[in-house]
Amino acid sequence: DLAEDMSFEEVAYLLWHGALPTRAELDSLTLELAGSRGLTPAARATLEALPTDTDPMDVLRSVVSVQGVEHRLEKPSIPLAIHATASFPTILAAFRRRQLGLEPVEPRADLGHAANYLYMVNGKESSPELVRALNTYLVLLADHGMNASTFAARVIASTESDLASCLVGAIGALKGPAHGGAPSQVIEQLEEIGTAENAERWLRDARKQKVRFMGFGHRVYRTYDPRARILKAMCERLNPDFYKLASKVEETA
Repeated sequence: DLAEDMSFEEVAYLLWHGALPTRAELDSLTLELAGSRGLTPAARATLEALPTDTDPMDVLRSVVSVQGVEHRLEKPSIPLAIHATASFPTILAAFRRRQLGLEPVEPRADLGHAANYLYMVNGKESSPELVRALNTYLVLLADHGMNASTFAARVIASTESDLASCLVGAIGALKGPAHGGAPSQVIEQLEEIGTAENAERWLRDARKQKVRFMGFGHRVYRTYDPRARILKAMCERLNPDFYKLASKVEETA
């Protein structure tokens, strides 16, 4: 219900505090997030030392661990969670720039969470439609009950460990192909298929070779993932050719 109407910042506040923010509360959180996007020198050095072919989830896990060293065994808190949340886009955007052979782009305090990430990746502001799409995606994935990564984080938190340890464990669980690692494998398969016209032949050959089709079936949603309706509509608007390909694969499989 919130995905298409609320900002990521509003939903983050809801998850942290149990209620949607007032305007003053939202402004305060937005300012705090914007002021917490920097990386420590050690975290920056770790990011720059990693090979450019490192999986982004491994990058995030490694740099989050180093970023959290200064708070070791400090009890997890909302202020620490805000700082960690603000740093994630900086880490991933800076690494993507490294992969492209480009210098990192410093975060901008005047941009929201989604808009700032796109700015740091591309070096320029993105269209409102693209920002809105990323914001919606972040909201849809902000919470998903007691899934594997949430459970992993809670187990670690129950030992009175620090927030960075909880996050590193959660990221490790999220990376798995049976959890958050699945979407990247879907993209890889779709890129291998190439076009909607090629879908039927590719799927026929894949069945003969007993290749697993990624993106079908869900451990929670036995019929249809309700998030997919919104994501499909966004994809159709932003990338019609890719939407046509994915729809053809879904229809044919």
